[in-house]
Amino acid sequence: MPRLLQLLDRHGTSLGLFLMLLGLCAVFHSLAIGRIELAPEVFAKAEPRWTVRVALIHLVDAQAWTYALLYAAVVLPGLFWLEVLSKSRRVIFCAVTILGLPCLGYVWVCARIATEPIHLGIIGW
Repeated sequence: MPRLLQLLDRHGTSLGLFLMLLGLCAVFHSLAIGRIELAPEVFAKAEPRWTVRVALIHLVDAQAWTYALLYAAVVLPGLFWLEVLSKSRRVIFCAVTILGLPCLGYVWVCARIATEPIHLGIIGW
């Protein structure tokens, strides 16, 4: 049993971080979609930067599986290759961080939309 835990600790961490990152994207995406559906007229009359963010969220919402599969097709072979080469944890952590930047950027966009106050219809404060 300790050998199995060592293998999971060594080789499963990067996959676990990747899955947690995808889960974080899914949660913030659903929060942003819910906020947009609450007050679509507010976001329709918003500043251009908010309109671009809403358009990005709608684009990802319409093609969610396509983007998720393409992203996984790029990230998972890279992580697998690093595991096969037996690189150090520091290298794998840097790779997960760099490969996770697009996902973290999308989380930021969704968080900006999901946490924007819409009770007065004033956006940009």
